[in-house]
Amino acid sequence: MFGDSLLPSECSLIVEELKQTSLCFQCAHGRPTTAPLVNLEALHGQIAKMQVRDDEGRELWHGLCRQGVSLERASLRLRAAADEIPS
Repeated sequence: MFGDSLLPSECSLIVEELKQTSLCFQCAHGRPTTAPLVNLEALHGQIAKMQVRDDEGRELWHGLCRQGVSLERASLRLRAAADEIPS
């Protein structure tokens, strides 16, 4: 609960369990669970300088680019999350 004191080992356990979820950056109510510790604009600029492309000039890695909203992407994410739920 908000305001409860935790031991460092409890904090580590919570973070490790959170990393295993499909929506690790928000709680079940949609509230953020983490805060960025880096300047994402500066990091994105450094990655853009690397120009990670294949032989045909296609970008290989775009992890920091904002993805467009689409039903296909939402469907893929929902299927991936459903696959993680134990039967």
